[in-house]
Amino acid sequence: MSGQSTSGSHGKLVEATDATFQSEVLESPIPVVVAFYSPTCGPCRMIKPFLDKLGEEYDGKVKVVTLNVADHQERFFAMGGRSVPLIATYHCGNELSRQTGARPYPEFRQLFQSLYERSLTEQCPAPGDASGDASAVDTKEADFASAVEAADVAFFAKAGPATERFENEIEPDQARLETARIDAANKLHAGDITQAEHDEYAQAAVQRFIADTAAAKQRLMDVLQPAEAERTAAIEAARKLFAA
Repeated sequence: MSGQSTSGSHGKLVEATDATFQSEVLESPIPVVVAFYSPTCGPCRMIKPFLDKLGEEYDGKVKVVTLNVADHQERFFAMGGRSVPLIATYHCGNELSRQTGARPYPEFRQLFQSLYERSLTEQCPAPGDASGDASAVDTKEADFASAVEAADVAFFAKAGPATERFENEIEPDQARLETARIDAANKLHAGDITQAEHDEYAQAAVQRFIADTAAAKQRLMDVLQPAEAERTAAIEAARKLFAA
């Protein structure tokens, strides 16, 4: 899955980075759909045509942004991301929703339409409307922010490679799961199966995925849990130090 490097209109996907996430997403005057992806992720490639098509249809109404977590991991892990594709929606700088895995095209279109309808009744404040001087940050707050950043960097140094290994290990299993889900949804939509049969197929696919990926998930947790505990402890220590 690859986005466009330009941030222009004409329905093109905008490829963001950790450095440009603030300007491309949080400061966008229109709603944003962000697709966090990895180049090795099969389900990510499956949904890209949906995003391309909807980006064209909602050009100027809903912005579509992609972020490659293999190259830019800080934003992804900071928001608690664990697997891709992760689809998150934003409006006026606020996260509205998130979902993981591939979905049928009708679900994506409904997501875009609901975002557009929300934007018609909820206008974002113009830049500069916020009161107060953002540059007036005292020394303790700056020191605390630096400590949090250092804790994040230490966490990402361990979590990033571990998550990449996990994604590579489970990619075939994840692709089979998402394919089974989409096939079941399409069959239900076409009337080939009942709702009960659809639910049975979907549940069976989930159980197969859980069994197939259990060992890889445990290896990931063996890295992430201690790393997260260290990050939390470092932030709490900094909070006590700079709160005095």
